[in-house]
Amino acid sequence: MNEVKVVAKQTGIVLVLSVGFAVAANSISPVGLSLTRDYFPTADTASETKTSGAHEGSSEDAGSSKDGVVERLKANGLQAISHDRVVQFFGGKQHRNGKVVFIDARGKSKYRQGHIPGAYPFSHYRIEAYLGTVLPVCEKAETIIVYCQGADCQDSEMAAMGLRDLGVPAEKIHVYIGGITAWRAASMPIVTGERNPDETLPSRGKDDARRTMPEGR
Repeated sequence: MNEVKVVAKQTGIVLVLSVGFAVAANSISPVGLSLTRDYFPTADTASETKTSGAHEGSSEDAGSSKDGVVERLKANGLQAISHDRVVQFFGGKQHRNGKVVFIDARGKSKYRQGHIPGAYPFSHYRIEAYLGTVLPVCEKAETIIVYCQGADCQDSEMAAMGLRDLGVPAEKIHVYIGGITAWRAASMPIVTGERNPDETLPSRGKDDARRTMPEGR
């Protein structure tokens, strides 16, 4: 019995020391895991991924966030696209013909609450669920515009890199840094609910007028 107690005590000491060394090693490692981060987010929380050090409410902070995104995109062989250029593409001939594709990188609930008409949902947390619909249109497209919530959200960057890693040419992929926040602020059309094949352009029919009118009007 005494031997059992001694072994149990020694085992406990080894476990405590092992945990201590592991925590210490993780804390000093440049690629260590964050003990407070949720590494398995749900679909509803997926679009809350923030850039480190980003703050809301300050134009200076917003500018810094945008500059940081541009630099990260360049480092990954991708590029940003301005709000004005996005607006020019929206609803144009290339958009109607499928040569310009919008990709919404947020979670399902955010997408259903309001997305750019014609945008395809594509969460980088659930890539396998969207491959059948997103990859074919991206292969056909000449310009792919990926967006999420805004400059302080990394989901559009991650989705863009995911598409690149799946074989989509990087030169076709553009990240709309302003995202749905800038889109709404400019009173551009918003569609709610699931995507349907008729969303490429805002519907002008009487039944759909409420859903496709720019917000605030």
